[in-house]
Amino acid sequence: MVLSALDPSIPQLLRNSFTAHHRSVFLIIGSNPVHALPPLLNVRSKCSLSRPSLLWCYKSDLSFSSHAKKRMKKSKSLAKKGLQTQESTDFDNFLNTHDITYLYYRDSNNALGKTYDVLVLQDFETLTPGLLAATVETVRGGGTVIFLLKGVQSLRQVYSLSLDAHKKYATPSHSDVQPRFVERFFLSLRNCPTFLAADDTFKLLKMCAHNDVRDDGVRGVALAEKRATKEDAELDDLKADLGESASCVALCATLCQARALMSFLSLFRDSRSKKTLALTSARGRGKSAAVGLMVAEAVGDGASRIVVCAPKPESLGTLFEFVKKGLELRGYEERRDYSFTYASGGGGVVTGVDVFKSGAVRRSVTYAAPHSDLAAFSAADVVCIDEAAAIPLTFVRSVVHASKGIVVLSSTVKGYEGTGRGLSLKLFKELREGDHEALA
Repeated sequence: MVLSALDPSIPQLLRNSFTAHHRSVFLIIGSNPVHALPPLLNVRSKCSLSRPSLLWCYKSDLSFSSHAKKRMKKSKSLAKKGLQTQESTDFDNFLNTHDITYLYYRDSNNALGKTYDVLVLQDFETLTPGLLAATVETVRGGGTVIFLLKGVQSLRQVYSLSLDAHKKYATPSHSDVQPRFVERFFLSLRNCPTFLAADDTFKLLKMCAHNDVRDDGVRGVALAEKRATKEDAELDDLKADLGESASCVALCATLCQARALMSFLSLFRDSRSKKTLALTSARGRGKSAAVGLMVAEAVGDGASRIVVCAPKPESLGTLFEFVKKGLELRGYEERRDYSFTYASGGGGVVTGVDVFKSGAVRRSVTYAAPHSDLAAFSAADVVCIDEAAAIPLTFVRSVVHASKGIVVLSSTVKGYEGTGRGLSLKLFKELREGDHEALA
């Protein structure tokens, strides 16, 4: 396979999407579409000035090893035989230099609560609407979604693809199932301004109504500049006004995050009674990062016991990442002033923080699983529940009423992760009518 030069529309679309914080979508077909990824993501890296993190979802076979040492051994063997091509070398270098998470489609729920720059979906026949919703929502704004269709050489073949899900509808009397979902799905993308289709040599397919996206970029840049002019100016003014009184505000990327953090500090420093702070937004707006900064501020302001809760500890990666950033900003040093605790099963899953800074009271941040004893929550100064909509409402309500300190509820109420509306329709209404104070 000989790669042709990238059509100008491809890098332009990546730049436009990154600037406007909109996801870009690519469909790549051909005999070996994976080898088109290195040049495509090289352009994506130039947009962000960093290597993107990847989530690679597949059915059962990657067609290459996800183990770095095995790939190196195979590469050396091919080189000795004179069978190593420049294309294979470039692809191996791409795999070795990028942070890639490989995931079976059947384990796609493990990606919930995490965020990636690029999503690669191969084995398209395995996809279902549910899998699409679960995986695409893990891509941050300005990220890229890439569909790889191996063995497909024409648009006619794309539209006639039969999904694995269609097999259950076949019966002895009706064995021929029309795969209409695939055709309707790609036709719906036809007018999407951030979608392009190409083969594995980067020749654009006549599948989009807008193969030339250069004019569209003007609107994307204008939108980003307008947002930056207004919200970023307000955020900069807020950071300048606060100074050292709320140091973690300096780590906030959006004005909404800064306002949420200030609301928490206002409640935490007011010791009159227990309060509840509710943070809701769409997926990927920085709720977990904001909660992590709240925890860091609470630790710095003297909270001795903080409990965090989530459907599973793996979902708290972003929260603890920003706890670390917040503590470092406040002058704490890992191992000297604090240390992380990890899950006993291995895998490097953080479940807590022990703070033992010299001259200060020992403090701790611990993870409590849903349906834990309410005593663990009632004794805490601060309770943080991340992705509260994914936890039974009865338990969340019990924690709110049992806690004697500040309760922070963070949840996605729309999209795939915001299942159920009991949290927003019932619990928040109760909080507003009671003695608590809720912030939506």
